[in-house]
Amino acid sequence: MDLLAKFDAYAESSRLRFGVPGMAIAVIQGKSMVFSKGYGARVQGEPATVDTATVFQIGSISKSFTATVMGTLVDEGKAAFVTFVFGEAGQALELRFIRGFDDADDGRFTRSADR
Repeated sequence: MDLLAKFDAYAESSRLRFGVPGMAIAVIQGKSMVFSKGYGARVQGEPATVDTATVFQIGSISKSFTATVMGTLVDEGKAAFVTFVFGEAGQALELRFIRGFDDADDGRFTRSADR
């Protein structure tokens, strides 16, 4: 069993163990999507299943969570505030996480106009 197949089995077993009705996962390596899959039901107890195009209503908390995670990844040198993500058809899209701000050489953030 290859690594992605093991990951797939782990994701589904974890979903069941923690009682998550449905979820979707995408794995990105470099600038390529190497795995994407939906698991479970869109609505608990209903037959419609989750796929890679399912839109989840998760509320406004995701904005602060995303900003915190991205800031941590930028600090660790694993991401940039201007980076590439993948659209619905798998095409690379440029994503600017903080509009008007650039990563300064000293590691702090300054407005582009202030440089």
